[in-house]
Amino acid sequence: DQAPTGMWHGHFGIPHGLNQTRGMTRRRWGSTNSWRLCVLLVVLVVAVVMPVLAMYSNAAGAAPPSLNGEEPRVLFGILSAPKYAEKRDACRQTWFKYKGYGTQWKAVFLLAGTKDETLMAAMRAEQEQHGDLLVNTTFEDGYYKITQKVSYFVNWAVEQQDFEFDYVVKTDDDSFWQMDLFLADLKAQPRTKFAWGKQKGQFKPYRTPGHKWELPYSEWSEEQEKKHKFVYVAGAGYLFSRDVAARVAEKVRNQAEYPFMRLEDIYHSYLVYRSGVKWAKGTWKFVNRLVTEQECAEGFYMQHYATPEKMQMYWSRAVNHLPLCPAVVGTSNEVFPL
Repeated sequence: DQAPTGMWHGHFGIPHGLNQTRGMTRRRWGSTNSWRLCVLLVVLVVAVVMPVLAMYSNAAGAAPPSLNGEEPRVLFGILSAPKYAEKRDACRQTWFKYKGYGTQWKAVFLLAGTKDETLMAAMRAEQEQHGDLLVNTTFEDGYYKITQKVSYFVNWAVEQQDFEFDYVVKTDDDSFWQMDLFLADLKAQPRTKFAWGKQKGQFKPYRTPGHKWELPYSEWSEEQEKKHKFVYVAGAGYLFSRDVAARVAEKVRNQAEYPFMRLEDIYHSYLVYRSGVKWAKGTWKFVNRLVTEQECAEGFYMQHYATPEKMQMYWSRAVNHLPLCPAVVGTSNEVFPL
């Protein structure tokens, strides 16, 4: 069985209720009701004509207007690798079960090809079962291909028409999301010109040869370093509104001016900066990086470095309305499963 060529991904299907058209009823008015006709015309202009004009005035891929305070719709791109099927299953069996999955929010796992035919066959079977893999087989998966995988997701997201969304989120397959907290806070945020994440400060490149996060001069020159000062965010989880995602995707397609960098969080933070968008403040809850196996923090949208076992523990506590984090080791019999 030959490895597939080109790009393939799961078919979402149109979520129920998102693309229904609204019928209009016509009435015949007499001459004595002309005042009613005037009122009707005003209502039609406000309700129909103005939104249409606004839609065409926005750039391609702009966020759809918020309709009557609807809940935010979110599309997740979850970074993974061919060998991490267990992590993907842990996501599906835990936080994917939060209310709204499939209608208000959806997720795809971001993968690339592999020369391992056994893994390729396993990914085909997984795709057949779940339909949630976004696989780019034009290159082989690897740490320094993360940028291409995420960029492909952002470009695909703004072009696909099966799932309407207001925001895209990039995250990792070892991250557990408390979707109830996240969506409740996101509802109050802007639907356009919005980028959200845990800000790490102004970017300064590592130049040490061989360092995991080295950014060589061939990818980021001294001239660029002096010219462009921008804030970057933690790669474990960040968000764009749809219009910002469209701007980022446009720049990704312009590789002559915006060539890939090997560091994904730096590259996409840079594209947000070049799009004229600033990262929103008030993002302290966005990412919790677990420092040790025994640490956890309440009130955060996402817990990073979560093993499949920890995800199951988090989910069990969530469905039983318990605090997400068990007591600190040594103060109770309740501890993290290792």
